[in-house]
Amino acid sequence: MPPTVNELYLHLHTVSHDRETFIDNRSEQFYAQLQSRRQEMTQTTLDQSVDDEAVYYDVANDCPKGRVYGLRLLGRNKRRYADLGASTS
Repeated sequence: MPPTVNELYLHLHTVSHDRETFIDNRSEQFYAQLQSRRQEMTQTTLDQSVDDEAVYYDVANDCPKGRVYGLRLLGRNKRRYADLGASTS
């Protein structure tokens, strides 16, 4: 099973992929926004199911030039990170 966008983001934006120590303030702030927006959407959704990719793109869409922040290589590297999702489940 491929990793979620949240799992992949944490893997790519933390020191030594430890999922705790972010590589910079921007990465940490973005992840905080991501978690906040996900919590908002969970509270407003009756069935409590939230599409993590939709939340990610909603938060990341604020980046300049129409680029999606943080997962530029997602399409090319999805297979490379496929085992990441299995290890966190």
